[in-house]
Amino acid sequence: MIADQQRDALLGHRARWQDYQQQKGNAGPRQIPVRLILPNGDERIASMRLDCVFQTPPPKEYRLECILPGVAKADVPIGTEVWTEA
Repeated sequence: MIADQQRDALLGHRARWQDYQQQKGNAGPRQIPVRLILPNGDERIASMRLDCVFQTPPPKEYRLECILPGVAKADVPIGTEVWTEA
């Protein structure tokens, strides 16, 4: 019963976020090019995607997760800077 309620809450939260995105017209690029500057000074070009974090119960503030498709966790050591073109 609890799992069903959590699932329903999550699906409702996701539906509200999708409605919000549709109202905003899904403005902005889905993926953007970024420059990764590693702690040792090396640089690498990658693509970055931002997604909304879905959790139950929904947070008071929405949070975004930074996803680097095609980049392994080991390739992004602690201290790596992510730069975008403004």
